[in-house]
Amino acid sequence: MFDSISIPHGVLNISERYGEEAISQGAYDQIVDEISGFLKIFCRRHKIYDVVSRGEVQMLGASGTMTTIASVCMGLSRYQRSMIDGAILSFDEVKLTSQRLRFMTSKERTAHPCIGQDRAKLVVAGCAVVEAIMRQWPVGSIRGADRGIREGMLFEMMEQGKDACNSFEESAP
Repeated sequence: MFDSISIPHGVLNISERYGEEAISQGAYDQIVDEISGFLKIFCRRHKIYDVVSRGEVQMLGASGTMTTIASVCMGLSRYQRSMIDGAILSFDEVKLTSQRLRFMTSKERTAHPCIGQDRAKLVVAGCAVVEAIMRQWPVGSIRGADRGIREGMLFEMMEQGKDACNSFEESAP
């Protein structure tokens, strides 16, 4: 069974509500709690705790926040997609890196070679969202995915288009 959930609180609107500089611990915890509330409903509906407790869950991080956390955690001097895609980070590594990012100023995050100006304003809110996910589903590690989902969807659509073209050619007079 496959299902998904879309939470109406992205990193942009969270950043706008809580600020783009270092978010206080209280505000950070408030974001984590808010996101956790949405995840609990989904978790209960699919009995995800049971699957997590059996060790049958792999967590994949495909967001800009996760790829940023991974590159900072790995100490990369510049963003390298090949190093991030498939990298496995423990929850402890993610939490420590998130805390490090939270205590940096926006200017410090902007100056980091793997973050930049646009991501610097959003990454702390993203860290809170990731922490909520890790608390909800304590699988212990996250695998970075810098290609997968978006490229996979594109390849799937291209394959469907190819199949449609083949069907059209076969039926043409």
